Amino acid sequence: MKGCQQGSAWRGIVVKPLLPSAENLQKICQLQCIASTSRLWRVHLALVVLTQEVLPNADHFHMKLQLLLLLVAAAFCFYRRSTDSTFEQFDTSEHRIIGFASHTGGETNKVCVYNRNANQIDYDYETTFWTPNPLDDDFGKHMAISGETIVIANGTTSFSADDQAIFVHNLVDGAWVLDAIIKTGKACEALDIDGDTIMLAYIDRFVTVVRGTDGWALGQVVALGDSYTCFASGSSKSASLSGDIIAIGDFCGDVVRVFRRGDSGDFAFEATLAGPADSYFGYAVDVDGITGAIIAGGYSYGSNAGIAQRWDFVDGAWAKTWEKTGAHIGDRCGTDVAIFNGVGVYSCPDEASVSDGTGLAIQVNAQGASMTYLPIDGVSFGDSMAFDNNTLVMTRSSFWTHGFYVENYDQPNCMGHTATTCTASSAGRTALALAGVLAMLALVF
Repeated sequence: MKGCQQGSAWRGIVVKPLLPSAENLQKICQLQCIASTSRLWRVHLALVVLTQEVLPNADHFHMKLQLLLLLVAAAFCFYRRSTDSTFEQFDTSEHRIIGFASHTGGETNKVCVYNRNANQIDYDYETTFWTPNPLDDDFGKHMAISGETIVIANGTTSFSADDQAIFVHNLVDGAWVLDAIIKTGKACEALDIDGDTIMLAYIDRFVTVVRGTDGWALGQVVALGDSYTCFASGSSKSASLSGDIIAIGDFCGDVVRVFRRGDSGDFAFEATLAGPADSYFGYAVDVDGITGAIIAGGYSYGSNAGIAQRWDFVDGAWAKTWEKTGAHIGDRCGTDVAIFNGVGVYSCPDEASVSDGTGLAIQVNAQGASMTYLPIDGVSFGDSMAFDNNTLVMTRSSFWTHGFYVENYDQPNCMGHTATTCTASSAGRTALALAGVLAMLALVF
């Protein structure tokens, strides 16, 4: 965290060694969810100072209050675990991050928007998009952002064909407003947006939706081939649109199909990029918006530890620039990939070579040399990534914390992280917290 204290959850907190209860402070500090909630942490410190400095002789009271605080901390963490967001998918554009957040506590899934603040390190919560149908527990699994436009697809489980749609939001005078609801007739398997073009991928075709002077309209329908395409389940990572290139992965065939937009404005098939057999190549794919390069990955349990490849368009044909495979046995390397300005990243969410079981992201330059390894606490680190405008965002989830991690490449040697959850949505959460505190008061006193 060198040079990034501004991004730390410990902002504004000074723990002096003179405080007598350093051991107790450390125990509570180990509860990561408390460390990321500065208001509750400051209240705790104030109570510690009160009981140990102002009331030094109140041993019995002090003991009970410390026990109460520990119980409140544990209950609060369990409460967060049962109700807060678990980020599963990301996209980023310019200085914004959007994340699909699912819930383990029964709340509706949603898409959260964060905006990089003035210090150019931290991201502030901006807004949340909720499903228009409370029964849609898949809302937001497919979403993307480009500039000041966000597109979100509704889910697959609670809608008839007539209700399938995507929702397009634009930033107008500093506020996000609904621009269009586009009926698709069928739930998409992946989507992406770049500028005025939306791409919706299905198992047998992809469809473009184009913004013109009269708004959004259906553009082109392109068949993907004779057999059905296998997409990564429940995510948008298997297809990517950037500039004039669409790349769609098919991990059943271990291939990525590339389509290019011609002078007419229509996309046409250009090439098939093939990975090793049975490698799940195509499970994840991303197109570099600057260089036009494609990075793709795949993993399968067993003898193949995963794969990541970069392909470049050279002298009128696609050529493989580098390949990484087999270096981290059993680590699901290639679960997700991302590329920006020639720097590719592939993740190994179950990094076995790290003693504490953390995940790993490996950065690779254009020549194929590994540049940096990013081991981050959290057993589910790196299941999803997005990379744009020098901002790499990655899942960071464990039993206690459900958030995401951001590395800012335009701040050398700097890693910052942002808030771990979206805003609360249920009024019942306040009642639940109050009931828990009252119950613990009764137990302790």
